[in-house]
Amino acid sequence: MKRQRRRTSQADANLDPAGLSGWLYADLFLGLTVVFLGSVIFTVAAISGGSDADSADPLPGGSSATTTTTTTTTTTVPIQLVEVPDLIGQRTHAAQQMLSSRGLVGVVHQVEHPEASTGVVFDQTPGAGHEVTSGSPVVVRIPAPTTTTTTTTTLPPTTTTRPPGVEQGYRCFRINQTLNVNDPDSISNMVGELRRQLDQAGIAHRYAGVVLVFGVSPTSNGPGSSNAEKFIKHVLSKIDMFSATATRNFWQGVGAGRIDGGFKLDIYLLATPDDPPLTDEDKPTC
Repeated sequence: MKRQRRRTSQADANLDPAGLSGWLYADLFLGLTVVFLGSVIFTVAAISGGSDADSADPLPGGSSATTTTTTTTTTTVPIQLVEVPDLIGQRTHAAQQMLSSRGLVGVVHQVEHPEASTGVVFDQTPGAGHEVTSGSPVVVRIPAPTTTTTTTTTLPPTTTTRPPGVEQGYRCFRINQTLNVNDPDSISNMVGELRRQLDQAGIAHRYAGVVLVFGVSPTSNGPGSSNAEKFIKHVLSKIDMFSATATRNFWQGVGAGRIDGGFKLDIYLLATPDDPPLTDEDKPTC
């Protein structure tokens, strides 16, 4: 046995050094190959799982990368249009009620307008028939209150009371024409008709002390009295004999010989020494 071991050791000692180096290099190459393959496998595994890691793992600094999609829904509400009613000729309160019933807001403006009736709408904006949105304002215009100073003399036709210097009797004239104060021809025709009647009565050269003007209309709350006031302003003022006259305006109903919109005048003349005075006998009905 001892001889055999010695032979083995002798055999080991007799091994070729070159062969031993080859074996060592082979082992080293095999080990490096294993390490390389393991690195490749690990890298492939890391790449294949990267998408999951990106979506789950937070970014550096502790915040996550999150993509948010926002959907906006727009709802279109139809606009409600309302037709503006015709308010011309309506009283202010009635006009306000008509607008309120349609969901509109009435705005009242007072404007100077001597020809319009008090408290009655004579203009509006927007006009009738226009379509506006609900809640829109509608401007209605009514005449502004005016302060008029008029010199008047109380002279009831049924009494003999009269200012000093005014004759007791009077002359009556009727003009069955309507007056349009916005038409110069209408005013001119009315002045011409009154002059004609004064000349025919023989008193055109004299001066009137008091004139009572009656506007004819169907009812007492109609335009009769206001028409008489317009007659005084636009017709009597054009004739010299009425330059210093006290005037009164009244209403008279429609009847025989009295047309709606016409006029009646009772003219009391100033007494003069050259003309015979009019007496109670000179009170005609016309």
